[in-house]
Amino acid sequence: MLLVVLALAFPTATALTSMRAPAVDAAGNGVITNLSADVKPGTGKVFVDVYPFFTVETQQSSRTAASSASDLAKIPRNTRDFFYEIHANAELVDGPSGGLALSLLTYSELTGSKIRHDLTATGTISADGSVGKIGGVMEKAKAAADNGIRVFLIPVGQATQDGVDLTTYGSAKWGLQVIEVRNLADAVQFAFTPEGSVLEVPTRVIPDLSVKKVSTAANTEPFRLITEKVVSETEAAISRLDHAGPLYKVSKSEANASRYLLGQGYYYSAANTAFLTKIAAETALIANASDLELKSRLEAALKRAAEFQTPATTTANLEWVVGAQLRRYWAIDKLNETRDGFAAAPRLSTVQGIVISENWLEAGEQLATAAKRISANGAPIDDSKLRGYASSAISDAAKLVEAAPDGEAALRLKTAREEFSAGQFAVAATDATFAHAFARAAIDNGEKTPAEAAKAVAGPEKLKSLDGAWSQLYYTHSLYSVAEWNRSGDAGDLLNSLKLQQLAKELDSGFKQIVLVNSGAAPTPSSGQGQVGPGSPMALTVTATQSTPFPDPRLIVLVGLVLVLLSIIAIAYGLRTRAAGIRRPSRLALREMREKLDRLDGMLVDGKVSEANYDRLRAKYGKLLHEMSAQIEAEESATESRPQPRPKKAAKLGKAALRRQRK
Repeated sequence: MLLVVLALAFPTATALTSMRAPAVDAAGNGVITNLSADVKPGTGKVFVDVYPFFTVETQQSSRTAASSASDLAKIPRNTRDFFYEIHANAELVDGPSGGLALSLLTYSELTGSKIRHDLTATGTISADGSVGKIGGVMEKAKAAADNGIRVFLIPVGQATQDGVDLTTYGSAKWGLQVIEVRNLADAVQFAFTPEGSVLEVPTRVIPDLSVKKVSTAANTEPFRLITEKVVSETEAAISRLDHAGPLYKVSKSEANASRYLLGQGYYYSAANTAFLTKIAAETALIANASDLELKSRLEAALKRAAEFQTPATTTANLEWVVGAQLRRYWAIDKLNETRDGFAAAPRLSTVQGIVISENWLEAGEQLATAAKRISANGAPIDDSKLRGYASSAISDAAKLVEAAPDGEAALRLKTAREEFSAGQFAVAATDATFAHAFARAAIDNGEKTPAEAAKAVAGPEKLKSLDGAWSQLYYTHSLYSVAEWNRSGDAGDLLNSLKLQQLAKELDSGFKQIVLVNSGAAPTPSSGQGQVGPGSPMALTVTATQSTPFPDPRLIVLVGLVLVLLSIIAIAYGLRTRAAGIRRPSRLALREMREKLDRLDGMLVDGKVSEANYDRLRAKYGKLLHEMSAQIEAEESATESRPQPRPKKAAKLGKAALRRQRK
């Protein structure tokens, strides 16, 4: 219908400028899409024809491309209409990464300049022309090279992928010149050069990392000790790498950065840098392990997670107990995803899943040890008193995540619901705070230009206003992100800083609220207590109401009406399916759909899918999974109630169907 409407809206529009642009499909593979643009006299309208249609995020990228290209070409946008076509042979998952390519096509149309046919580009685009980071750069580079492209423009800071410098590797292995660009103006310098020519790229020198020393309160000391250990373990893992390989040099540099950050008081930044470097090193070290060895490590990690213990929670060790349990649940979620997708997922994803989970468990155990050392201090925390507060926090976060989809926020909301179902109410409330803060930051800052974001970032003076250990740790990490922006010019670091500052503020008040609710000094919130929300392992009603011997009659009537309606729908659908001869979904198809959902989570963690597209695809596949499950259950129930034909009289197709039923 969308395509028909667009065709009627501008039947004479024919694209004059086109580009083959790489993207990542729903399976995580690099693919080539066909982008084209046409600009005509008009009033500033933007029309987008996308096949397959996958997100409004792409439409937003198109509008931004029109604005940024018009500004650079010095042509008022409101004097032109912009027509874009985006066609692919697969469902794409990274809509905003086409922003730079669309901007170049638009600039070509506006200026009459001819873009070289052997060039392509990837990266988000901001209203001021800044190019932002995206995922799947390695996959896109290979797809571009496989399709005869010779020049590939990418965002600044993304040339190194998995320890490989694409600026040298691409030329040597694929004949692909990979060039980093900071903004649209940089990209224009390369895009309109003679086709087939090798470009002269100015040497870009990134200054060494430099941060001002910060001081945090004494309650962050346990994390400083943990960071010392993590950095040492990372250095030990790096020492086992091939010293002549590309990963060793990159990892060594990252380990040195961790040491420097630790000495400057940026404990979380140091730990995070070391943590990611250790994961990369350990993934490389066990990349050639057999399936049997990987399964053994997976089972050992699952057993380790099941036996995970934390000390009794008090007001003194609350933050450390919660931090330990959070990492345990994050590890369990990743382990389940890795186990369920073991046979179908790419091997590298499986290895990474195991290593990430092992390191999360290790971090959780270290935090639990820190909590044990200070458990004697403070008043006991009665987790059962926090049930209503946790439910309210989850409900509030769910509303915000729904209003402004954010992939990381959605993951935290998912684990918050799992923690709530397990009776871990302080942990669930804190994970919900993560979700709420990330979604809030996306709403407030998602459309900011780098200049606007720079003005919105607070400085180190705000650190003194925070009391909690985690709030101080995350806030100093936000200051590190600002330093990274000053060093590299990547606007993504600025937005990440704003996200971390929002998290620090909400965690500081969240832990204080937990203590108040536990002591009875603050009333348990009543809003949002009724239901944890869709997607939780089980529907949980936690509103404190007077018990009655019989269910509410209105509820009985409502449930009855719903059941009748569902029955009518199931019967109608079954009749339509049989009449049309449509093949019904099998248990195998159901399992494949679950595996697709699991792989999607992994793609988000690996940076191969944007957050908004993750939310869209997760909702789409989740709905399909629910519909398939309901249909299979309805069909199996109907099959059991019908007389079965005798196998010996069944036709060949009937025998095949019977064999499927026995399976």
